[in-house]
Amino acid sequence: MLDAVELAIVDDNPGDVLFCQEFFKQYKFSNNVSYLDSHEQLLDYLEHPATIPDVVMLSIRPFLLNGCQSLKSLKHNPIFENTLLVGLTATDGEEEVLRDEMSLFAGYLTKPLEFDKLRAMLVRISSLGMVIIKQEMAAV
Repeated sequence: MLDAVELAIVDDNPGDVLFCQEFFKQYKFSNNVSYLDSHEQLLDYLEHPATIPDVVMLSIRPFLLNGCQSLKSLKHNPIFENTLLVGLTATDGEEEVLRDEMSLFAGYLTKPLEFDKLRAMLVRISSLGMVIIKQEMAAV
């Protein structure tokens, strides 16, 4: 049996977190999802080797405000070299601010998040070698 993908979602907006929770519930994804509300929590979370996520979806704005050094150190740490980063942006142009950091991210999603766009990103991640496992419906 395949292991579920380890996801970490980092967003300080409760509405975005609720959206992601509803998305995974509706599409019955059996991934292990951790929800964190700050980049400090993400860095603390990543200090424990048992919790290495396959994918980190994170709101970019807190990293813009505090610089991208923590993201660079994350991506240059051999333990996390296979972790994919997906940036959650507030505006279409926000990722332009990170032009020098573009190589850090596997992709971007613009807020407000939409089910179709999030699903498309997960499909894209699957095509990069991640396996997104969907639970089978329980027999009635």
